[in-house]
Amino acid sequence: MNLCRRKNKSTDSFEEWMEEFIDSRRTVYPSVYARRSLCYLFCNQPDRALYDGMIAQEVFPDWPTAFYLQSVALYIQIKYDHLILLIL
Repeated sequence: MNLCRRKNKSTDSFEEWMEEFIDSRRTVYPSVYARRSLCYLFCNQPDRALYDGMIAQEVFPDWPTAFYLQSVALYIQIKYDHLILLIL
């Protein structure tokens, strides 16, 4: 069963929990955004992964992991856009 594609109450509650967790923290840790970015990559949501990678970079500008996650997300987006153009 693919948990990423499954839209149900538990998926929505996880996203709400993550937002609450991020909003309630005084100190923002880039690893939280990096981990969520990785989850988005596994769920084939590169636009959301890119956004979280960019936030991780804002929090910790010289962190190589943030750059890596952004590059993977961009690669997936470009690859997907290229495939769409080939189909059309």
